[in-house]
Amino acid sequence: MEYQKLTHQPLSIVLAEFKFSAVLLMEKFIAGIQEDLRDEYPDFKRRTGHTITLTPGDEAPTITDNSVTYWELSSEDRSQLIRIDPENVIVASTDYGRFPTFLKSCQRAISTIHDHVGLKILNRVGLRYCDTVIPAPDKELSDYLEPEVLPGNAVIGLSNFIRLHRSETSLDTGEGKTLKIQVLAGMHQLAVFPDLRHTFSEVQWPEIPKDHATAILDFDHFWEPPSKERPSFAVDFASEKLAELHEVARQAFWDLTTSKAKMEYWK
Repeated sequence: MEYQKLTHQPLSIVLAEFKFSAVLLMEKFIAGIQEDLRDEYPDFKRRTGHTITLTPGDEAPTITDNSVTYWELSSEDRSQLIRIDPENVIVASTDYGRFPTFLKSCQRAISTIHDHVGLKILNRVGLRYCDTVIPAPDKELSDYLEPEVLPGNAVIGLSNFIRLHRSETSLDTGEGKTLKIQVLAGMHQLAVFPDLRHTFSEVQWPEIPKDHATAILDFDHFWEPPSKERPSFAVDFASEKLAELHEVARQAFWDLTTSKAKMEYWK
């Protein structure tokens, strides 16, 4: 299938995660990594916080008592960000064009880090898209989203006012990959799920109208190796996995949104 570029796409943020065997002395490599990436990511922050588990949902993210130091490199307008801690690299963008461009940003980030650190074991690759669907004043969510992700007719018949509707689906997509899809629809006043809002606190999220139902579409697709396998970290292999994750996540977005939304409203 050919997927056209959506000029007015509803995407609020995309992030790729690369999890590797712990590097307890990561801090000693950060200066060199920052210097090599400084042309594109000139803003640098060193932060100390609690360990956060990024699990999409309407509850606060899981936070442990163990403090962790992490480092953030971002573009001048903070639309592109790299977050590094001793076990993870997250590459995020709120100004997403096409996947190949985002993939190149991910490759540059993990290649630079790998060159400095010599990462050993790849434990996980994840790709997450979060879309904020804000209907035009004269439109409804049903103009944008397929019926499968909205309340059924029997439920809608009980009231003209849907305060909140949530659906969650987890799919095995083969070869160690899992796709989690969450939809939150109604008068919830959220642009993204709370875990993203908490983790990326400085991002300017879309403004949500108070008098109109909106929706969040969250696609979290990740790969983890079988428990007995311990793949060595390799940029090409991690990139290949990320591309595989993208194919399915893109198809899921395409299947859950209406043709009218893609061909008219977001075109």
